Amino acid sequence: MKRAERAPFARTAAARPLAADTGLSLPWKQGTGWGHWGVHGNSGQSRPYNSIDFFGGDGNVLASRAGTMYRHCTSGGRWPYITVMHDNGYTTGYYHLRDTTAKAGGSAVKLGEYLGRIDTQLPCGGSANGDHTHWTLWSGSDGGTPVAVQGKTIGGWTWYEGASAYQGYAQRGTTRIYRDDCCRLINYGGGGDPGRTFQNDADVTIPDQGTVESSITVTGVPGNAPSALSVFQDVHHTWRGDLEIDLIGPSGRAYRLRDGDPDDDADVIHETDTVDASSETANGVWKLRVRDLDVNDSGYIDAWSLTF
Repeated sequence: MKRAERAPFARTAAARPLAADTGLSLPWKQGTGWGHWGVHGNSGQSRPYNSIDFFGGDGNVLASRAGTMYRHCTSGGRWPYITVMHDNGYTTGYYHLRDTTAKAGGSAVKLGEYLGRIDTQLPCGGSANGDHTHWTLWSGSDGGTPVAVQGKTIGGWTWYEGASAYQGYAQRGTTRIYRDDCCRLINYGGGGDPGRTFQNDADVTIPDQGTVESSITVTGVPGNAPSALSVFQDVHHTWRGDLEIDLIGPSGRAYRLRDGDPDDDADVIHETDTVDASSETANGVWKLRVRDLDVNDSGYIDAWSLTF
């Protein structure tokens, strides 16, 4: 369990005012839960408290928003310290990672793109105890001005510091998540980020001649869904031609994605379809409905996603 740490780049310049709803996702897969080790400063006790330590989940650390990625302290250790400068005035930092992306500094990254895995790496110095990512919030033209996370909405949660470092909590509605509470901190994504993706990775078994549904709850997207809503399907089945697939909007309307084809004996569907869902309110429960039309074969929904 991590109790204290010291991190590099403890800067003291005052942060400029920025939107409280940061438009940033938490740095892991949307719809899944991790834990946190409290709100604190970049060097532990340093002010402002611009840092949160995240742990748990599948360990894969992802970009909190699209932007330009930079690599720091590349000669100070095997894996670098990574920052991503975003288009909304914020820069996010990701420290202690291993198996980091091979992309060169200055490369563009997408929202949710893989950056590395949680660990205790110290390419720029400091200390750590327990695998995690030291996630930091910055601003400024060089991304070097620390921004307090107090009152900021990140990943659908508003963050509050405690009386001292490594305390505090995240709040969403009436729910509060304090440190060490793993893994109920669900990542609800950013605040209307263009190209925002919601996904469900839970396996759903498709029985022979059965019908199943997998749900995604969309929140924080203003207005209606786009006229070109992107629907990705990852479905495995021993005779995929048996399958009929529909997207079900929050209104209950069905949008056909795939018809059955008795001659199609392949066993995997990895497809992205675009549907005109502009008559639907974006926020709400969307469903992927899969129907098995014929006998002797079965499979499962591996994952699916919506990109607005």
